Formats: sequence, structure tokens, C-alpha cells
Amino acid sequence: MKSNDVRILVKNMRNTGRSYGEIAGILHISRQSVRNLCNYKLNAVKKKRGPKLKINRFTSYLIQREVANIKCSGKKVTTTKIISNCNLNISQSTCWRSLNRNGFKCRKARQQILLTKAHKEARINLITEWLTKCHNWDLTVFSDEKRFSLDGPDSWYTYVKGTDTNIRQIRQCEGGGILVWAMVMPNGLISHQFIRGKFKATDYLTLLKEKVIPILKLNFGDNFWFQEDNASVHKAKIIKDFYTASGINVLKWPAKSPDINITEDIWRIISEMVYDGPQYRNKIELERAINDAIFTINTTKRQCVFDLYHRVIPRLINILRKNGNLCNK
Repeated sequence: MKSNDVRILVKNMRNTGRSYGEIAGILHISRQSVRNLCNYKLNAVKKKRGPKLKINRFTSYLIQREVANIKCSGKKVTTTKIISNCNLNISQSTCWRSLNRNGFKCRKARQQILLTKAHKEARINLITEWLTKCHNWDLTVFSDEKRFSLDGPDSWYTYVKGTDTNIRQIRQCEGGGILVWAMVMPNGLISHQFIRGKFKATDYLTLLKEKVIPILKLNFGDNFWFQEDNASVHKAKIIKDFYTASGINVLKWPAKSPDINITEDIWRIISEMVYDGPQYRNKIELERAINDAIFTINTTKRQCVFDLYHRVIPRLINILRKNGNLCNK
């Protein structure tokens, strides 16, 4: 690489009218080198735009290490804890910007059912038994309960323009909800019942005697399996005695397995329909919306129920592939 003095000399000689070849002969360098020296332009290094960082690299590493320590302890990572534990003289905004530059994002924790080793083994054993014995899911009736709230779901997303607000009311004193019991039948129909007050075993027994069993016997005779989860109401002694006396085939169900129950998918479809509009003023309006949603499924969307029944076995196989872990639908 030629020195800056050589560049200046070559340019001065070039300005006097000398050719590239003459300059090359005088300075004993190649003609191409002379051309490059004449056309050379010094590219100034541009300084980084924006304000200077308030923390150095060492402080940035210190913050990252503290994040790892807090996370290992199982506690919530906040900028306040980081600044206090590291004895830093910076603002929370500066700490947040440092975390953001290093790829850290503040995210809401995803709630998930905790499965122990015993739960996973029980799920694997029972699913293996179902698949080995070729359990007939087209004769299985699924059931479950869900509470609908007047205030709607915790997260209600919609597109807004510019500075338009998206506000949903929270009624702390006059709020409330409705508990709904429903069963999904292989013929694509859904039957439901609103639960008034606390749901006790005696109430569940009355529901079974007066509504559930008559409907199932009318549609399927005695050739059906009835599914329910392991809630205390379902496992009460009077309920077990009723099943034994009535000869009802109750499907053995693994604990903490909502991912197998297709009623959970039906609840999602109903919730999308119920919470699609404005908030409800009272429970009567909410009950009417739930009735309308279930009526719509029973009349125009029965294929959705059939599709869920067809996906039961692939879902079970997916759980086995995941060694008994939850299957995300």
C-alpha cells in the first residue's frame, strides 16, 4: 500500500499534464498503480448516529448475567430487580434498552397444565389400551363444563386505526358469569344445560337422570360410551352407584387430559361466537347468546363436530410421540 506522500506526488505530476506511463517510469511503479493512486478517494468512517450508549460492554454483560441468575431462581425478571441487585446508577428505560439490544423480550407467561411422570405414564398406558383394543370413538359421548363471563375473555383483540381506543368494561361488583355443562354426541349434535348456583354431586345426579341418560338412550340405545373428566362432582359415590345400577359404560379417563377431550374445541368455537360482539349487560343476554351459538352449530356447523371425531385417533398418536406430554391443538 502506497504512502500518502506518494499519492500526493502522483496527483501533482498528473495535474502538470504528465501521462500515466511517464509517471510510472519516473517513480518506477506500474502504470495501473499510478491510475489507482490518481483515482483513490479516502472514505471517511461515518460515526454512528444517535446518542452515545450510557452503559459499557461490561455493564451489559453484568445485566445479562443477573437476568440468568434471577431466572434460575424462578422469580420474575424486572428492570427494578436488575438495577438493585447490580448496584447500577441507570434508569429503568436504560436497562430496558440494554436488554432489548441483547435480544431479551418481556413476554406474558403461558399457562400450562403440569404433568408429573405418573400422569404421563397413565396417559400413555390408557391411550395404548384404547388403540390396541380399537376403541370405537364414533360411539363415545364427550362432556365438560365451562364458565362464561359477562366481561368476556381476558384477551379481546381487534384492529383499530390510528389512535382509536379499544376498551372493554370490567365490572368489579356487578360482574358474574354462567356455568354451562355440555355433551358432544357422535351424531354431530350438542346438548347443554345451564347450572344454577354451586354445582354439587346431587345436581349432577339429577342432570344425568332427567336429561343426559334419556337423550343418550333415545339416540344410541345402550350402545354408547360416556366420557367425563375426574372432577370431584363426577367421582362422587352416588354418581358411581348410579352408573353401576344403570349399566352405563363410563370411559376411564386419565387425569389432567383436556387435550384429548374434543369438548374443549367446541368451547373454543362457542366462545368465538359468543364473544364476537359487544359486552353483555346481564346474564339473560349471555344465556341467549350461548343458546344461539349452540343452535348454530347444531343446524349449520355439525361438520365441525364430525371433523373433531375424525381427529381423535391422530391426536392420541401425537401424544404417544410426545411421550405423554400435552398435545397442542
